[in-house]
Amino acid sequence: METRKIPGRIVQCISGLDLPVGTGNHSVGSYCLLQTEKGLFPVQVCSDDLVGHFALEAVDLIAASTTNLASFIRKNCYGG
Repeated sequence: METRKIPGRIVQCISGLDLPVGTGNHSVGSYCLLQTEKGLFPVQVCSDDLVGHFALEAVDLIAASTTNLASFIRKNCYGG
């Protein structure tokens, strides 16, 4: 988050997914709480360490689901 100049810090994550992309490459994502100086905000976050993909965006936890999280990961952090 520092590299991308995203303020705040992740303080807790609840539901996580690991989507294997290939041998030794995984894209992961989770629903988390982002703490900033303005308060706590629910977000979805994903990364792919092999390539360096990273995404974080606000999310409505009422609409949160495994399917929606998987779609977010595929759209923003999947593969190389």
